Amino acid sequence: MEPGSKAPGDGTEGDMDDILASIRRILHSDEAEASASDAAELPAEEVIDLHRSMRVDPEPAPVHPAAAEPVADLHQPQIAETVLPQAAGPSDLPAEPLLREGPASESAASLATLRAALAAQHPPAAEPSASVYRSGGLTIEDVVRDEVRELLRTWLDVHLPPMVERMVRAEIARISGTS
Repeated sequence: MEPGSKAPGDGTEGDMDDILASIRRILHSDEAEASASDAAELPAEEVIDLHRSMRVDPEPAPVHPAAAEPVADLHQPQIAETVLPQAAGPSDLPAEPLLREGPASESAASLATLRAALAAQHPPAAEPSASVYRSGGLTIEDVVRDEVRELLRTWLDVHLPPMVERMVRAEIARISGTS
């Protein structure tokens, strides 16, 4: 060791302050030199050549109509975030039933047979309460429902009774254990 130097553990608080001040001066001078050199000139490899096709046009100013005429509100009404349940009133029920009398009675008889078979083996379960949720206004679902109602009625008249009868027989066979 040299006669004028101190061991690393022998330093005083003043020596540490000198070292920190020296580091701060070096960092500050490096930052000043870097910002001066950046502003002075860019190297040739960092120069970007812009072409006319690369130009971004500013957004056009919005056009304001001279006089706004009242226009019918064609937008769907906003749906409220909280929908309150409403009881089904007479206006919510269809004017004609969806099923004709013949297929409806055949399906009801088949379902009654199934219900009797199930009741013999299991006690009845509590039925969940059904509520109708509806916000005011005509929706696309309402329009589609009106248009498809007659097509569905015809299809159900033809296909529902045999389908229900087949399903009831299969369910009775499954419950009773016979094939």
